[in-house]
Amino acid sequence: MSAKRIGNGRAMNWFENGKAMSGLDKLNFSRILIIWVVIILFFGFCYILLSSQGNFLSYPDGTKIDTFFDAIYFSFVAATTTGFGDILPNGLFKVIAIFEVVFGLLLLALVTSRLVSIKQDAILNEVYEISFNERINRLRSSLLLFRQNTERLVVKAEEKMLKSRDFEMAESYIYSLRDVLEEILSVLFRTKRNSSFVKKLDHVNSELIFNSVLSSFSKLNELFELANENKINYGDKISIDLINTCEKLCENIFVNVPVNAIGEKKSEELLKRKDKTLSDLKKNIK
Repeated sequence: MSAKRIGNGRAMNWFENGKAMSGLDKLNFSRILIIWVVIILFFGFCYILLSSQGNFLSYPDGTKIDTFFDAIYFSFVAATTTGFGDILPNGLFKVIAIFEVVFGLLLLALVTSRLVSIKQDAILNEVYEISFNERINRLRSSLLLFRQNTERLVVKAEEKMLKSRDFEMAESYIYSLRDVLEEILSVLFRTKRNSSFVKKLDHVNSELIFNSVLSSFSKLNELFELANENKINYGDKISIDLINTCEKLCENIFVNVPVNAIGEKKSEELLKRKDKTLSDLKKNIK
């Protein structure tokens, strides 16, 4: 394999890995302005330092220019592709001026792309925020539905009407709880990423989600506690492994408690409540 092919392969991998786009995304207006000024100064120095008998800047009447101010002025005119025509390049300076014009056009394209991307980012952030809030509301609604379904079984248990076969429905409810817990965990891990399109849970949503999870487990614990009091056999109707999975998911969720969002004191209260709730549930599961 030739060195040229290897070089092309590396270049392709560089673009495919997104490194090129990542580098361009870091170019904000201030950095583009600095690059633009550096290019103007660099070419201005070139026009002075490389000036010779055949390569020089001149006025239209042929008078040679040897002042740094005029060289910077011409460099600025070339970089902005203005072309007043009051200063002319001669010799190889014509080639240098062409390169400077190309760099100027590239910078202009970068500025244009940044203006477009800022507008796109604003729209995408707004769409993502709406989608994120809808997802959080859906998770809370799912947890509420689980508590409502479990509450019906709790009422039946309090009225001494709960039967062993009712735990077949309870197992389907717990399956739905497991799915919700897995999605909550994915949301919490997602909020740790450093991205402009990753919204973090705020104070209100954080408390609501964590309290909803604990309330759901408390309701489940209440159901099993009443089942044990009524001496209802549910061992062959419900999977203990499924409940253990839900408990592990709950533990993982509370590892990701956003202390900065809800405060250290509130976080400690939630963790203590979680430990007690899961401990009581384990005692009631037989």
